[in-house]
Formats: sequence, C-alpha cells, structure tokens
Amino acid sequence: MTAVVNVLYNVTRWFGAILLAVIMVLTCADVFMRYVLLRPILGSNEMTEFLLGGVVFAGLALVTGRREHIVVTLFEPALLRIMPNFYKWIAIVCNFVGIVAVALLVYSYMKFQYLMQNETEILEWPYGNTAAMMTVLAGIAVVLGVYSLWRPVGGDKHTPPGME
Repeated sequence: MTAVVNVLYNVTRWFGAILLAVIMVLTCADVFMRYVLLRPILGSNEMTEFLLGGVVFAGLALVTGRREHIVVTLFEPALLRIMPNFYKWIAIVCNFVGIVAVALLVYSYMKFQYLMQNETEILEWPYGNTAAMMTVLAGIAVVLGVYSLWRPVGGDKHTPPGME
C-alpha cells in the first residue's frame, strides 16, 4: 500500500506543480499580449479556471495525505489539554468524512455536467472534463485519506518517503 500511496502522492504533486506553472505562464503571456501587443489570448480566463480547479483539488489530495488541513483552533488548546488522543482521532476522522463527502459531491457534479453537456462560452470546452479531473483528484484524496487513517496519530516521523 505504501508504494501505491507514494506514487499517487508524487504524481499528484507533480501534476499540481505543472498546472500551477501553466497558470503562471498563461497569465504572464496573456498580460503581455493584452497590453503590449493588444492581442489577448482568447479564452485565457476559462483556461485559468479549468487549471485552477486542478490545482485546488491536487492540493486537497496532498494535504489529506499529510494530515495538514486548515483548522480553526478556537477550542483546540483546551481539547488537546483535556483529551489529546481522542481529539486527534476525531479530527482525522472528520477530515476523512469531509474528503469523502467532497469526492461524492464532485462525482455527482461531473455526472450532471456530462448529462447536461454544458460548455464554456468562449472556447466551448465541456465542463464535464474539468469535473472528471476534479473527481479523479478527489478520489486520490480519499485514497490518501484512508492511508492517513492507518498511520499513527503522532506519526509525522512515519511519513512515507516522498510525503515529507
């Protein structure tokens, strides 16, 4: 299982990094062409939206695998003092349930987009393709979430190679 998780984690990390680099290059090229050459890239906003969806869901998978979710720490100090192990397990389980819920919602959104055959206005790209990419990345997040459930609670020292 660890080898599969490492491959998924590293592929997702590289995929997100490449998407982010493409967003940066596309944005710079669009700004240059818009203000210097007076010829903007047609549909660059739509392309950026599609790419950003991939970056967000790749990030979701990565933080799930490392248990580094954004948390509100209003009650955390008191709960950690009163019941530290219980609090950590509850946080992990709640995060996992949330990831599964997001994956199911994105999957139903993908089915809806393919059924309705919705497309972007300028480039006429199907929204279902973006939803499919997000669904795959959310599925990877679920796999990494399952793996994070099996790791020891205090187990950052047990983080697999590639996830450090």
